Amino acid sequence: MAPNVSLLQESGVSELHIVVLFKAQPRAIARNLVKFKEVVEEVKDMGLNPLRISFFSSCYCNESNEQIQMGEQVNAYKRWGLFEEEILVAFGKNPYCIVASEDEIMRVMDFLVNKLDLKSLLIVKRPSLINMSLEK
Repeated sequence: MAPNVSLLQESGVSELHIVVLFKAQPRAIARNLVKFKEVVEEVKDMGLNPLRISFFSSCYCNESNEQIQMGEQVNAYKRWGLFEEEILVAFGKNPYCIVASEDEIMRVMDFLVNKLDLKSLLIVKRPSLINMSLEK
């Protein structure tokens, strides 16, 4: 676990964020160092800021999802007219918008775009809308 914490510190993640994240997701920090390093590099390559708490959340979500599944989710957003750059911005704001299943993304986008008449770009600016329950 110590090498993963060191890796986060070297990447610019603040100690406060590491402590908060350790309390919230201890298993995420205890992952295999090689895999964890790959994920951190991927998230850095996406242009996400290590000083923001969403950086670590992005690492956690990215590691939780297989690359194929993430591709399916990105494609679901693209079907609503969004570009990959816009999707990455949404992912940076709320990494959990990529954790949603492809079906859930399609259902929520359908509701927001077709029933509430919202634009896809507005939803990307507020990606937490994707994770809200349609049933509640």
